[in-house]
Amino acid sequence: MTTAHATLTTSADRAARRQREAAFYDRYADVQRVDAVDFAPVLSAERRPWNPYWHAYDLARRHLTRPDMRALDFGCGIGIAALHLAKLGYLAAGFDISARSIAVADRLADQHHLADRCQFAVASAQQFEYEDAAFDLVFGIDVLHHVDIDDALAETVRVLRPGGIAIFKEPVQSPLDTWRESRLGRRLAPGGTSFDPDHHVTEDERKLTHADLALMRSHFARTAERRFGLISRLHRLIPRCGPTGRGCLQRADHLLLHDRGPLSRLGDTVVCV
Repeated sequence: MTTAHATLTTSADRAARRQREAAFYDRYADVQRVDAVDFAPVLSAERRPWNPYWHAYDLARRHLTRPDMRALDFGCGIGIAALHLAKLGYLAAGFDISARSIAVADRLADQHHLADRCQFAVASAQQFEYEDAAFDLVFGIDVLHHVDIDDALAETVRVLRPGGIAIFKEPVQSPLDTWRESRLGRRLAPGGTSFDPDHHVTEDERKLTHADLALMRSHFARTAERRFGLISRLHRLIPRCGPTGRGCLQRADHLLLHDRGPLSRLGDTVVCV
């Protein structure tokens, strides 16, 4: 797309999109069937700066300076990030448009004895019922490219306390997407809606554009971005490339992209603070 993907023409368009997203993630919560949570990204002594998820949690860890700090898992899905943040020491809240996802989040919080540190609610990213200046951290994993970014970030700013930060990990368009949308690219890696646990795709989601990133910067006095995903995005084309193989590709990306040089603009994943 050449314009900010989140701009929809009417309130009816936005409502219809929210209904489609809710229906998708209600079904996805049933398909995914998560029975346990891996807390390695927050409990392991290891650090993986080449992994965008681990990097986002490491930023959250650095921001935690007292035990009563509150974090909001923005578009929490089944609550994995909220549970991770609670394990780190935050008092965590999470919301999602999918009622079935929230039911799974509540079950997982009980299962891992974190119900006293996590509260979940069904709500839209464009408007939720948290008080102003309620959170020290707003944390979102792969959510902004599903919603109206302007409204969502306005709500983010509203609920952040002075000195609070927002961390978002998002897919972003890169020049390599031109190849991805070619006939050969679509043949090698077909697109479309998918319930694949490792690469689920909804009907309406779109990678963030440069215009979207500029809009994000306009909502905050100061921002920082770090790119990931150059050669590691090819893992789907490599036969039997499991977690170990993908980790090796991510390490290579870390060497290529860590200095934010010219290659960084080719990365297809961004962590924004």
